Amino acid sequence: MRVLITNYSSASQTVLKAVMIKLGHKVEVVGDGKAALASLELPAGPKLAILDSYLPGMDGFEVCRKIKAAPDSKVSVILMTRENDRTEVLKALDAGADDYLQKPFDATELTARLRILDRESAKRQQLAEQAAGGGAAAPEADGSSEAPGSPRAKEKTRKLFTDNMQDLNTLGAFSHFENLMTKVFADMGLGEASVLDADNTAIDAEFSILSVLVLPEKTAWLDIVLEMDRASAHALFKTMTGSPEESRDELVDMAGEALNMIMGAIKSALQEGYIDVLTPVIPFKVPPEKREKFSFISTECSQHAFSLPGITMRVTIFPHITSVVTKTLDDIKVRDVTISPVKLPGSPKLLLLNKGTMVNDNHLRRLREMTGCGFIKVKFDMISPSQISACTVKV
Repeated sequence: MRVLITNYSSASQTVLKAVMIKLGHKVEVVGDGKAALASLELPAGPKLAILDSYLPGMDGFEVCRKIKAAPDSKVSVILMTRENDRTEVLKALDAGADDYLQKPFDATELTARLRILDRESAKRQQLAEQAAGGGAAAPEADGSSEAPGSPRAKEKTRKLFTDNMQDLNTLGAFSHFENLMTKVFADMGLGEASVLDADNTAIDAEFSILSVLVLPEKTAWLDIVLEMDRASAHALFKTMTGSPEESRDELVDMAGEALNMIMGAIKSALQEGYIDVLTPVIPFKVPPEKREKFSFISTECSQHAFSLPGITMRVTIFPHITSVVTKTLDDIKVRDVTISPVKLPGSPKLLLLNKGTMVNDNHLRRLREMTGCGFIKVKFDMISPSQISACTVKV
């Protein structure tokens, strides 16, 4: 199938393109909403569009709305919405989107949603043929087959966490973590992964990328670090894009997108168990001098090393116990994370902060302006950062 994609983040767009090509699709990439609309309106244009909600010129909602308004349109649309933003999800559905995908996207979830669209498209085609006297419909596919290249990793269970974090071991994402990772790597088109002995695998971690998962119900803050050497970063980029990198920054961005997809898979697995998950920061590069201090800051970590064709990487999870605290504006600190949307009292439609927002100085200044420097009393349910994030995350 010919697929049109456009994404505000060039790195995300590169990864999305690579995933779709690995799935056997022909991909057309455009840079803005108007170009997307022009291509999709052509009689021989793409029949599937994966659109970012935020696009220059014309946003993804408007592109979707115009495409779906055409009476003879046969284009399926998946809109990529901001994480934990129910308003954007509703806007996507109101615009006529066939489905939505929250950012950062999970390749496994994307593949599943594409299978659903394929089944629905086949069913519509069958009904159309029946209505035109085209004969009996073919049996419906059950979608149970696995994506090509997906390895059936041998079941391996071991406890990731000890001491006060043992409760996390029962969660789906962590009870079979290494199997989950091998599935993610296969979905990314990186090939079959072998699990290495992390304690005895030396990696010259020139590239260290960090992101964060917050589980409010479990009062847990997880700092997750992806590490690889330059040769592995180069192989990752070439495998995902089909061409060599032009700068070191491109290697960093691609490593960040790889961690994005890992985080998306972990998040999806946790949400299947009805666990609320927040990802308050996008993956970012950690300087070597700060990475060296992590083991001294955190008393516990769970390390996992993997070997793929041309690539060796390590994923380290640093778990921290935290707590949810109701704060006033004067109590909020930079890097605190909201666990629910914050609205202005008396104006429920006025959203001050989205759920899962990591507070920065600009947020605090704007909150003081909007609440009259504290004259309007607003309560905030917040969760405080780990020591690793407190000294590493730039806001």
